Amino acid sequence: MDLLKRVVRKHRCQPNELLTALSAMTPGELVSGVVELFTAGELRLHSRKRKQPLCTRFYRYDKANPRVAGLFLRAAQALKKEQHLERYGMGALLEQIRWDVRLGIIKTDSFRISNDFQACYARLILMRDPSLCGLFELNTSDADALVVDGRPWSDFAKEHEAELWPERAAKQKAASVEQPELPLDAETA
Repeated sequence: MDLLKRVVRKHRCQPNELLTALSAMTPGELVSGVVELFTAGELRLHSRKRKQPLCTRFYRYDKANPRVAGLFLRAAQALKKEQHLERYGMGALLEQIRWDVRLGIIKTDSFRISNDFQACYARLILMRDPSLCGLFELNTSDADALVVDGRPWSDFAKEHEAELWPERAAKQKAASVEQPELPLDAETA
């Protein structure tokens, strides 16, 4: 065990040197060293599970915590109607909800909201209340695969493109304005 432990520690950040040092060990030394390190709890083997797609994980979370979507929707509506905000960060809204839960302003059973779900909740609440379009800045995300009540986000986004991305719409409009043609010869100018 000591030999393997020393070799691994010495060459931890040097993969080529580690491979060379491990190759120099006899198979018996290597196997017994691995077994001893593992049983002593100094070596842990991790399986590389594939993470499920974002929307799959979100659907499962939303089904287990249906009240959370309502919290996001009401908070976003309050921002727009009561505070008259035109833009707000989804991350800030998530932190506000977490804070309100901690303070007891929102009475709920304990739950945790993963930061991974911000993009999903942004799209979900926009699809539930299209008057909120434009409140959040949206970037391309794995959440673009979201489907709410049988309707894909991509269809909703196409339909509400000008409200969702007002800057993009303004640029497209400015680019489409025709430039006046200049005369070809100087005499007519």
